[in-house]
Amino acid sequence: MRLTNDIRRTIRRAVEADLQLTSSLRDQMLARTMELAIERLPRLVRQVWNDPKLRGYINTEIVWGEDIEGVYYLPAPGGDPDLRDVLREDETYQKLHSQFEVIEKVASDALDVLAATLRSVTTVEQLAERYPDLVKYLPTQEQAAANLPATTDLMDKLRAAGLRTEETKP
Repeated sequence: MRLTNDIRRTIRRAVEADLQLTSSLRDQMLARTMELAIERLPRLVRQVWNDPKLRGYINTEIVWGEDIEGVYYLPAPGGDPDLRDVLREDETYQKLHSQFEVIEKVASDALDVLAATLRSVTTVEQLAERYPDLVKYLPTQEQAAANLPATTDLMDKLRAAGLRTEETKP
Protein backbone atom coordinates (compact mmCIF):
# COMPACT_ATOMS: atom_id res chain seq x y z
CA MET A 1 0.00 0.00 0.00
CA ARG A 2 1.29 3.43 -0.93
CA LEU A 3 2.40 5.74 1.91
CA THR A 4 0.52 8.94 1.08
CA ASN A 5 1.14 12.39 2.49
CA ASP A 6 -2.13 12.09 4.42
CA ILE A 7 -0.82 8.96 6.12
CA ARG A 8 2.50 10.68 6.81
CA ARG A 9 0.68 13.64 8.41
CA THR A 10 -1.47 11.28 10.46
CA ILE A 11 1.62 9.50 11.78
CA ARG A 12 3.35 12.78 12.59
CA ARG A 13 0.31 14.13 14.45
CA ALA A 14 -0.03 10.90 16.43
CA VAL A 15 3.64 10.91 17.42
CA GLU A 16 3.44 14.60 18.30
CA ALA A 17 0.41 13.92 20.51
CA ASP A 18 2.33 11.15 22.27
CA LEU A 19 5.29 13.44 22.98
CA GLN A 20 3.49 16.02 25.14
CA LEU A 21 6.85 17.08 26.53
CA THR A 22 5.95 20.69 27.08
CA SER A 23 2.34 20.56 28.31
CA SER A 24 3.34 20.51 31.99
CA LEU A 25 5.75 23.41 31.51
CA ARG A 26 3.18 25.37 29.53
CA ASP A 27 0.67 24.81 32.35
CA GLN A 28 3.23 26.01 34.91
CA MET A 29 4.00 29.08 32.78
CA LEU A 30 0.29 29.87 32.54
CA ALA A 31 -0.11 29.44 36.30
CA ARG A 32 2.82 31.80 36.98
CA THR A 33 1.44 34.32 34.49
CA MET A 34 -1.90 34.23 36.26
CA GLU A 35 -0.22 34.67 39.67
CA LEU A 36 1.70 37.71 38.45
CA ALA A 37 -1.34 39.19 36.71
CA ILE A 38 -3.52 38.76 39.81
CA GLU A 39 -0.81 40.27 42.05
CA ARG A 40 -0.82 43.38 39.86
CA LEU A 41 -4.59 43.89 40.01
CA PRO A 42 -5.88 46.69 42.23
CA ARG A 43 -6.94 45.37 45.65
CA LEU A 44 -10.69 45.65 45.07
CA VAL A 45 -10.46 44.08 41.61
CA ARG A 46 -8.41 41.25 43.15
CA GLN A 47 -11.20 40.70 45.69
CA VAL A 48 -13.73 40.43 42.87
CA TRP A 49 -11.40 38.05 41.00
CA ASN A 50 -11.04 35.84 44.06
CA ASP A 51 -14.82 35.50 44.39
CA PRO A 52 -15.87 32.75 41.92
CA LYS A 53 -19.39 34.24 41.68
CA LEU A 54 -18.04 37.61 40.53
CA ARG A 55 -14.93 36.58 38.55
CA GLY A 56 -16.79 36.58 35.23
CA TYR A 57 -17.28 40.33 35.48
CA ILE A 58 -13.55 41.02 35.15
CA ASN A 59 -12.17 41.54 31.68
CA THR A 60 -9.85 38.65 30.82
CA GLU A 61 -7.45 39.73 28.12
CA ILE A 62 -4.74 37.96 26.22
CA VAL A 63 -1.16 38.58 27.26
CA TRP A 64 1.93 38.11 25.20
CA GLY A 65 4.35 35.22 25.45
CA GLU A 66 6.93 33.66 23.19
CA ASP A 67 7.99 30.13 22.40
CA ILE A 68 10.20 28.37 19.87
CA GLU A 69 7.52 28.67 17.16
CA GLY A 70 6.89 32.35 17.76
CA VAL A 71 4.21 34.08 19.77
CA TYR A 72 1.65 32.29 21.90
CA TYR A 73 -1.04 33.86 24.01
CA LEU A 74 -1.99 33.40 27.63
CA PRO A 75 -5.23 34.65 29.14
CA ALA A 76 -4.77 36.90 32.16
CA PRO A 77 -7.15 39.07 34.14
CA GLY A 78 -7.02 42.81 33.85
CA GLY A 79 -5.36 43.18 30.46
CA ASP A 80 -2.18 44.60 32.01
CA PRO A 81 0.01 45.83 29.12
CA ASP A 82 3.08 45.85 31.37
CA LEU A 83 2.71 42.18 32.25
CA ARG A 84 5.05 41.31 29.37
CA ASP A 85 7.85 43.21 31.10
CA VAL A 86 6.98 41.61 34.43
CA LEU A 87 7.22 38.15 32.84
CA ARG A 88 10.61 39.00 31.35
CA GLU A 89 11.90 40.03 34.77
CA ASP A 90 10.35 37.18 36.78
CA GLU A 91 13.00 34.54 37.54
CA THR A 92 10.49 31.73 38.06
CA TYR A 93 8.77 32.39 34.75
CA GLN A 94 12.07 32.77 32.89
CA LYS A 95 13.39 29.49 34.30
CA LEU A 96 10.23 27.69 33.14
CA HIS A 97 10.43 29.43 29.77
CA SER A 98 14.06 28.40 29.29
CA GLN A 99 13.23 24.77 30.07
CA PHE A 100 10.27 25.00 27.71
CA GLU A 101 12.45 26.32 24.87
CA VAL A 102 15.02 23.54 25.27
CA ILE A 103 12.42 20.77 25.34
CA GLU A 104 10.43 22.35 22.50
CA LYS A 105 13.60 22.51 20.36
CA VAL A 106 14.39 18.83 21.04
CA ALA A 107 10.82 17.86 20.17
CA SER A 108 10.81 20.03 17.04
CA ASP A 109 14.10 18.54 15.85
CA ALA A 110 12.83 15.01 16.50
CA LEU A 111 9.65 15.71 14.53
CA ASP A 112 11.71 17.11 11.65
CA VAL A 113 13.74 13.90 11.59
CA LEU A 114 10.49 11.91 11.69
CA ALA A 115 9.13 13.86 8.71
CA ALA A 116 12.34 13.21 6.73
CA THR A 117 12.20 9.55 7.70
CA LEU A 118 8.61 9.25 6.54
CA ARG A 119 9.53 10.86 3.21
CA SER A 120 12.31 8.28 2.77
CA VAL A 121 9.82 5.43 2.34
CA THR A 122 7.09 5.17 -0.24
CA THR A 123 5.01 2.24 0.98
CA VAL A 124 3.50 1.12 4.25
CA GLU A 125 5.40 -2.14 3.86
CA GLN A 126 8.75 -0.30 3.65
CA LEU A 127 7.81 1.71 6.73
CA ALA A 128 6.94 -1.46 8.65
CA GLU A 129 10.17 -3.15 7.58
CA ARG A 130 12.52 -0.25 8.33
CA TYR A 131 10.75 1.38 11.27
CA PRO A 132 8.54 -1.20 13.00
CA ASP A 133 8.03 1.07 16.03
CA LEU A 134 6.10 3.53 13.84
CA VAL A 135 3.56 0.95 12.63
CA LYS A 136 1.35 1.57 15.66
CA TYR A 137 0.82 5.13 14.40
CA LEU A 138 -0.57 4.05 11.03
CA PRO A 139 -4.25 4.89 10.58
CA THR A 140 -6.51 1.87 10.83
CA GLN A 141 -8.94 0.86 8.11
CA GLU A 142 -11.74 2.06 10.42
CA GLN A 143 -10.23 5.56 10.48
CA ALA A 144 -9.98 5.59 6.69
CA ALA A 145 -13.56 4.37 6.37
CA ALA A 146 -14.76 7.16 8.63
CA ASN A 147 -14.76 9.47 5.60
CA LEU A 148 -17.20 7.33 3.63
CA PRO A 149 -20.48 8.70 5.05
CA ALA A 150 -19.56 12.20 3.86
CA THR A 151 -18.95 10.85 0.35
CA THR A 152 -22.23 8.92 0.43
CA ASP A 153 -24.05 11.97 1.75
CA LEU A 154 -22.60 14.07 -1.07
CA MET A 155 -23.74 11.59 -3.72
CA ASP A 156 -27.20 11.33 -2.15
CA LYS A 157 -27.55 15.11 -2.26
CA LEU A 158 -26.34 15.26 -5.86
CA ARG A 159 -28.79 12.53 -6.88
CA ALA A 160 -31.60 14.37 -5.09
CA ALA A 161 -30.64 17.48 -7.07
CA GLY A 162 -31.00 15.52 -10.31
CA LEU A 163 -27.58 14.02 -11.00
CA ARG A 164 -27.89 10.96 -13.21
CA THR A 165 -25.61 8.08 -12.33
CA GLU A 166 -25.48 4.50 -13.56
CA GLU A 167 -27.90 3.58 -10.78
CA THR A 168 -30.46 6.29 -11.71
CA LYS A 169 -30.31 6.21 -15.50
CA PRO A 170 -33.54 4.87 -17.13
